[in-house]
Amino acid sequence: MWAYLLTNGRRRMLLLLLGDALLLTGALLVLTGRGPARLAGLWVRPGPEIWLLLGLAGGGLLLWAHRTADTLKRPEILALLVSGGLLLAFGLAFPVVPLASPSPVLALLLLTAAVACAWHGVAEKVFFPAERVLLVGRDPLLAEISRLLAREAGSFEVLAREPDLARLEADPGVCRPCRADLVVYGKDVTPGSEALVRLRLQGVPVWDAATFFQNLTGRVPLFGLDAAWLLQQAHRRRPAGRLGAAAKRLLDLGLALLLLPVALPVLAVCALAIKLDSKGPVFFVQERLGQGGVPFRLYKLRTMVVEAEEAGPQWCRDHDPRITRVGRVLRRLRLDELPQIFNVLRNDMSFVGPRPIRAYFTELLAREIPFYRLRLLAKPGLSGWAQVHSGHANTVAAHALMLQYDLFYLLHRSLLLDLLVLLKTVKVLLAGQGR
Repeated sequence: MWAYLLTNGRRRMLLLLLGDALLLTGALLVLTGRGPARLAGLWVRPGPEIWLLLGLAGGGLLLWAHRTADTLKRPEILALLVSGGLLLAFGLAFPVVPLASPSPVLALLLLTAAVACAWHGVAEKVFFPAERVLLVGRDPLLAEISRLLAREAGSFEVLAREPDLARLEADPGVCRPCRADLVVYGKDVTPGSEALVRLRLQGVPVWDAATFFQNLTGRVPLFGLDAAWLLQQAHRRRPAGRLGAAAKRLLDLGLALLLLPVALPVLAVCALAIKLDSKGPVFFVQERLGQGGVPFRLYKLRTMVVEAEEAGPQWCRDHDPRITRVGRVLRRLRLDELPQIFNVLRNDMSFVGPRPIRAYFTELLAREIPFYRLRLLAKPGLSGWAQVHSGHANTVAAHALMLQYDLFYLLHRSLLLDLLVLLKTVKVLLAGQGR
């Protein structure tokens, strides 16, 4: 889990966000006269709501820049974005103050933008330069890793791809600190070879391809994977045990009781909208498989017409005509899953876990996808590591991708990972990225 969180790209993003937050906080303290600006004679003191707007605008702009294409992360492009955003916020806050005004507020905003740009440039070049990666072996997974690393050019650089260990054996200095920073080897390479051991003892991190892939992507490479690797990964991590299960259950109960007073009025409004929109019951009850493959009754708000599965079980398609008008809104906002809070209270489900699947589709997918039944080892969840990363699945390939995330969750289950999933779920809900 920590290896995933602290890869070079994520470490850099966390550090940049921390620096941005400190800069914005310092600017707000100065602008409100609660810092060194009091000694400088700052006279402009608008209401706190104005500076809240400025903070949200600047913070949101920086967060957006972090998530966009690599070109928008360049310091000079970020400079234009930050300066433009702060000037726009300043103009909204003080429409009667001309831009040519000698107000220290405008000067401080521009100074903050300039410092932020300098901070990004220094941090990216000095603290977190791109790690140079050497790929060793003929494993097809290495080609996928190379493709993924190419998309993170600011964090990684593929130095070379050696098909075998011959060059490493012939040239022990190929991975000196001035060359490769990291070595990733395929499953066709013997991990106990002298060359790899020597590199590791010289301080060069050495990873097998499957482990590096999961640390990079947050998912377990599925096809071509053997049970021995999964067993090895499971051995490296202590199971949560009764204490961990009890803590997770307390978190579920606390969240359910906290959300229930808010959810009940929302459910009432949704129920009225469903009844006015189409014929049929408000709630949809269906049998799903829980932890250990034990069936349970799952509750949802009905989003499809009553006769949706007259022809038998079928996946929900993109732009499915069976979905009602109100159902499309409920699915996009994921409000149709609110009744599952009662499943959490009944201990059928958790707030975080693999998506609950019907027995019919479980049998179908288990025949097509290796290790599919392993996902039944965890209690199903309203949200999950797979749901916040891959969204809705309506094909075998999409379910295979979700299983990669589910296996990562199974290997790294912890309260920290659950909290991270909950934070990502809030982001998905606010962005309206439902099904």
